[in-house]
Amino acid sequence: MLIGLKDGATKYPVLSERYVGELPDRNVKFTAAKVRLSTEVSEYIPPDFSAKPGYYYDKFKVGASIFPRSLYFVDIISYTNSLVAVKTSDDIYHIAKEPWNIMLEGAIENNFLYATLLAWKIIPFGYTKLHPVILPIREHFNGYRLLNSNELQRTGFNGAEEWLKKTQEIWHERRTQKSEERFPSLLDRLNYNNLLTIQNPAKRYVVLYNATGTNLVSCVIDKTSLPSFIVNGKEVKPKGFIVDVKTWFLETENELEAYYLSAIFNSEVTNEIIKPLQPRGLFGARAIHRRPLLFPIHEFDSNDDMHLKLANIGKRCHERIKTMSFGQKNNIRAEVRLKFKDEIMEINQIVSEILNLENLEKVPTLFKD
Repeated sequence: MLIGLKDGATKYPVLSERYVGELPDRNVKFTAAKVRLSTEVSEYIPPDFSAKPGYYYDKFKVGASIFPRSLYFVDIISYTNSLVAVKTSDDIYHIAKEPWNIMLEGAIENNFLYATLLAWKIIPFGYTKLHPVILPIREHFNGYRLLNSNELQRTGFNGAEEWLKKTQEIWHERRTQKSEERFPSLLDRLNYNNLLTIQNPAKRYVVLYNATGTNLVSCVIDKTSLPSFIVNGKEVKPKGFIVDVKTWFLETENELEAYYLSAIFNSEVTNEIIKPLQPRGLFGARAIHRRPLLFPIHEFDSNDDMHLKLANIGKRCHERIKTMSFGQKNNIRAEVRLKFKDEIMEINQIVSEILNLENLEKVPTLFKD
């Protein structure tokens, strides 16, 4: 946090006071906190970004705002004659807060069953689970188009129409006044800033990394080989893949470009150099967003040996992760990094050269989640 006075020029460095210590809880009163904290006085100079950001700075976007999650994220109960019986996802229901801790059930046409990836399910070079979501959309040129209740009814999608009408009613009943002003309909909320409809179903590969969290983690999704959801021994194929708002993404037709970028984001070097730029909370660094893209990541060049080497290592790691099983462990990311220690060290070396970084030895061997 910076505190300043208006109507005057700021000259750096400025005085900085850093509070250090451990608190017993997130929301501790100041009287209790001050006896546990010590103060370190130093000088603060903001990061210098006089250099031009990397090529991909304005190429990545944030995903769609699929909120309230309990109205879209589902578990599949059964699948018969192109109708999918679903209920609100248990994963989402158990973490939902009032007024959105809602359990819904319905039967929806499989045309509207999509897959998405939540940020906390990303692991280095892969993911632990894709979530099914119900979305009233259809492909439209190089994007998507939202379908309202009238369009769904007119085209004979009665299951999707009933689901949308039900969720729209819940949205109207429980939204805040601010949301009512900003989002007249539930579809307005879903497509906030057109973050859903601008996604391109025609692009085969999606590079993803987490928008928030302590450590950067990334994977590549191949839309042509999305796994089916299995219910009662039957396979239910998702209609497509939609990127969620808690991840940043780039869509490309170039497989090697996708793996090149994911390798860079999974390197300890990139994770380390963004640390001074991340805001910090009680449990450490938090926001990531565009910070990795501030650094000079060059456009993928298939004639560059280092770019190709990174891409091939990234692809090899993605293929290997598919053969691994992790169960319900809490430290999967750390386990993956340990198993891929040699590959990550090789990636670190190449990334440090690409980004023209010195003092690679200062980067820790392995970081923890």
